[in-house]
Amino acid sequence: MTPILFLLSCFILFIIIFAAVRLAISPLIYPAETDKKDVDESGLIKLRDINVFTNDELNDVIQIFYNKGYENKEQEKYLKYTQVLIELKEIKYFTEEDFNDKMEKLKNYYGIK
Repeated sequence: MTPILFLLSCFILFIIIFAAVRLAISPLIYPAETDKKDVDESGLIKLRDINVFTNDELNDVIQIFYNKGYENKEQEKYLKYTQVLIELKEIKYFTEEDFNDKMEKLKNYYGIK
């Protein structure tokens, strides 16, 4: 094997390994964007699963979010804050009356009826 042929084969092998490693780690570096609709609905479904919403209420909430055109970030904030309030109520930090008052304030802030 001549030195030029050896260098050429090493270069080709390097390119193949480099491309394979780059393709393998790119999903770890740049995670794929998921469909925001699916993410939002799965968050709402989680609230239904923990008995915060009934099926009818879940459908109403999804409809409210889509009809009013809330931005995804605002929707995520509302869901996150709602979850925080629910957890605080579950550990008895809030009474039922305090919880309802705070939920009403949260709903008013985000314009949810």
